[in-house]
Order: sequence, then C-alpha cells, then structure tokens
Amino acid sequence: MPFASIVGPLPAATLWASSAAVGIQRAARLPPSQDRIFAVTNGLFLSAVVGHFTAWPWQPNRWRAPWLSQCEGLEGPVIVPYNIILYASGLTALGGLLLENRRGRLVGLVLPVVAVPAVVAPTVGVRPTLGAGPSASPVVEPSAGQDGMTTAHLRLGSLLSAADPGPAP
Repeated sequence: MPFASIVGPLPAATLWASSAAVGIQRAARLPPSQDRIFAVTNGLFLSAVVGHFTAWPWQPNRWRAPWLSQCEGLEGPVIVPYNIILYASGLTALGGLLLENRRGRLVGLVLPVVAVPAVVAPTVGVRPTLGAGPSASPVVEPSAGQDGMTTAHLRLGSLLSAADPGPAP
C-alpha cells in the first residue's frame, strides 16, 4: 500500500481497496476504447508492487522469489498476508496489461519505470535499518546514493540472482 508509512496502514489500505473496487466496477461497464485508462491503473498497481520490493528489505522465499521481511512498520506473522496481497496485486495488474488492456498496454508496461521512483521516494528515512549480523539467507536492502535518496532501480540483478537455483546437477 503506497504511502502507508506516511498516512498509516488503515487509511492507505482504505484508499487502495476503494480504488481497486471502483476500478473493477468501471472496467465492467466501459468499452475497450477506454483501455488506456485501465492500462495506466494497472501500471500504477504494478509500480506499487515493484516499489515495495525495491524499497523494503526482502529475502528469497522457498520458491526463491522475493519475500518482504518487513514493510510499512509490519513484520512477523502479519507480513505473510501483506506479501500475498503484493503478489496478487502484481499478478493481476500484469495479467490485465497482457490480456485485457490492448490499446494502452505499452503505456501501462512502461509506466513503472517512471512511477517506481515516485512510489519509493516517500519511504526514504522511514524504512528501518536492519541489524548487521550475517544470516543464512541475506536480506536485500535498497541502495542509497550519496545524497541519501534511494536509487529506485528495479534491482533486477538481485532478483535474478535470488531466483537462480545454481548449476544443474
């Protein structure tokens, strides 16, 4: 939920859920000529998901996919449903872009490149720092520039290396 670290989890969840409900309701009623609107919406949802995995620490899960270890002040057992919501949001946004939003697909797929830095920027200075001990599965933290601002790149190298099972036997 973007901006939960600023406005709090409940207002952010309310905004996120209500905007999703309105979008679903509108999508059922508008003609395909309105695909660009929904492509932008799906691009923003995808940006929020990528922004979370860019801004907050994560560890690879048992499928070697990124799994947030803490986010927006949440950690422990409550982070499990949070991760599930992130994956559901990301997969449905990507599915909408690839299968539904034909006319605006390119805009929706390119939008995260521009929007992820905007989603990540409000979390700078809010994110906790982790302890410095070694762990069996290293936590991936976002990198920061000299000015302290997070560089909101997609961290594809980290994501790919976490997903790489190693050489085949």
